[in-house]
Amino acid sequence: MPGDRLVLKEGAQHSYYTLRIGSGNYNTEDYVTDSGKIKHGWTVGLWLIIEDRPETEKTFMAFEGKNILFEGYNIHVSRIVDTDISGLYTEIEVRRASLADCFRRMLGQD
Repeated sequence: MPGDRLVLKEGAQHSYYTLRIGSGNYNTEDYVTDSGKIKHGWTVGLWLIIEDRPETEKTFMAFEGKNILFEGYNIHVSRIVDTDISGLYTEIEVRRASLADCFRRMLGQD
């Protein structure tokens, strides 16, 4: 099921219901995908926290195609773009996590 698309501008904070998202620390580098392949491209730091629950704060290094299951939300990084004019931004898709998402995470299949 598709989620809502958000565009995260470099250094900005965003809200999606109770989810708060910060993005920054963009780099071009080698990284390892979730399937174990080495790729070269943009990475971004995503800071996630649930409103009024500071204990949930967590930072993720993300890249295009990365899926993050966080506190009942499923976050998919669609694109990381350098526009040269208005800076860097990340497109993500966010939706409420399903029970199947949670089971995949438990089994290490996310």
